[in-house]
Amino acid sequence: MRRDVLIFALSAALGAPPRATAQSVAERIAEMLSGVESFPAPAAWRALGALGEAALLAIARDPDALGIRRVRALRALGAFPSPAVRSLLRAVLGDHARPDMMRMAAVASLAAAFGRDAACEIEAFRDDADPAVRAEVARALASIGQQRGEQRRASLAPGSRLESRPANQGAMPCETSPPR
Repeated sequence: MRRDVLIFALSAALGAPPRATAQSVAERIAEMLSGVESFPAPAAWRALGALGEAALLAIARDPDALGIRRVRALRALGAFPSPAVRSLLRAVLGDHARPDMMRMAAVASLAAAFGRDAACEIEAFRDDADPAVRAEVARALASIGQQRGEQRRASLAPGSRLESRPANQGAMPCETSPPR
């Protein structure tokens, strides 16, 4: 007991933060997810470390959590480029039964966490049945430099009629298809 108090006192005196516990991280995440007017920057989420990532994954997967809380957790996962995050985001995006807000958050987080490495996964949903998801896909692709818009296609063959060109002309070739 005395040793713990001494270590805590020394760490406080030296400016080192005390070690985070799962409970303290969960409380911090609850605060960060509850903001209505703003959303914390990726650096704030990354500062929570592996415990933060695990807690956000749990919230995003929890079917009993409030929908907006799950959406915000999905958005926050964009700060964690790990295989577990990628797997969850791909599953959410590919599940057409999920609310569009969750699928849109998955698109944004894939782009934020994995950038150009996720371009093919995101591009595969450019023709999604949900217009809100299609719009988020366009925003995400533009943010990572893989915009499939008319401007890019027009630059490939100046003077050609865009309507006569294949829809995927100029797009980065993708090896994977979307999970359906």
